[in-house]
Amino acid sequence: MLSFFAPWYLLAALAAAAALVAAHFIVRRQPRAMLLPTARFVPDAPVLTTGWARRPSDLAPLALRVLCVLLAGLALAGPFLRQRAGGTAKVILVDRSRAVADSTETRDSVSAIRVDGDVVIDYGAAAERGSLSAGLVAAARAASRLRGGADSVELVIVSPVAAEEIDAATARVRREWPGRARLVRVATPTPDSLRRPTITGDPADPLAVALAVAKPLARADVRIVRGAPVAADSQWTTAQPGRVLLHWPVSAAPGGFITRAESAPAGGVVARGPAIIAPFQRRWQFVPAIGRKPVAWWIDGDVAAAEAVLGGGCVRSVAIPVSAAGDFVLRPDFHALLRELAQPCGGAPAYEPVTGSTMAMLAGSGGLAPSSSFAKPPAETSPAVKWLLLASLACALLELLVRRRRAAGAVAGPRGEAAVAAARKVA
Repeated sequence: MLSFFAPWYLLAALAAAAALVAAHFIVRRQPRAMLLPTARFVPDAPVLTTGWARRPSDLAPLALRVLCVLLAGLALAGPFLRQRAGGTAKVILVDRSRAVADSTETRDSVSAIRVDGDVVIDYGAAAERGSLSAGLVAAARAASRLRGGADSVELVIVSPVAAEEIDAATARVRREWPGRARLVRVATPTPDSLRRPTITGDPADPLAVALAVAKPLARADVRIVRGAPVAADSQWTTAQPGRVLLHWPVSAAPGGFITRAESAPAGGVVARGPAIIAPFQRRWQFVPAIGRKPVAWWIDGDVAAAEAVLGGGCVRSVAIPVSAAGDFVLRPDFHALLRELAQPCGGAPAYEPVTGSTMAMLAGSGGLAPSSSFAKPPAETSPAVKWLLLASLACALLELLVRRRRAAGAVAGPRGEAAVAAARKVA
């Protein structure tokens, strides 16, 4: 059904077109001849008078002027096609995070559910921890696009619903969806064997000593590079999914950091969980970039370590100096920090299923969400608006051309030629 965002523009155009048509019935012409007994009673007045014509003159310019005004008014009115609401549409929230064991299973589950008119929203990335809260926010925004085309909207969540995807905001965001949801569970990855990180460099390196004492274990292949990474390191990272290249240089700036003009002191560093309080000298400054996420921070909030996705794995850059003085490398808090930095991309995984109460919270209760409960989508006019404006401009230019040709023809006609000849004789 055709509707308009600003129908008053169309009404104004219709009124202007009617005024144009009415104006074309008003003409100036020579009055009817009258017999007078003497010429001295003839009034001193123009030989032309204004009156009404039974038939409008200049039909071609009139048609072009009316068409120009109507097309401009139609364009300014903002036409769009309003869909008739009816039936049920679905917003399918698809988990693409590392908690999904097989993307083929996810794709098959979506294919079995989706029909024409449904909206599919992906959240998460293969090498990162997924956030169901972020996915629910995106689903609510997508549901507003279905407001005019369906009576109700069903939320379908295709995910393993792992514990690591639930955070403190999930319950609150889920309550913003006014209706029940359908949960389609997919499998999580099978537990991998725990492995120790490997380190390249001097065996007497204090970080190598800390690794030998802490003996961190992770569900991923982790390679620690204490110098400049080479092409072989990047090839190793991308050879298999889930690998972590831990760039922790001794003296050079790690990837994503630059050397400070002057070193700055720091009283400690905090990772996703562990923290260590000790005097540090910060020699490098983090450079924010798209795709690079902080994973550790100095006590004042500056970034101390960050990671970026590389193929199916990631590169984690660490700007924390490792002191060889004292018992720093033997401290348990530094060992806890080392274990956290040696975890897979996105941190230590938590693939265990959520509790029954969390599943009930996500599923909700009651009927489906009415489409009218979602925010109205932003106004989008029809792409035909620009063509209507161009057509209006074309009519205006064509009317000007027709009017000029008629004026030239009137001058070049028999009366025009006689006037020119008389003027020449007088000259």
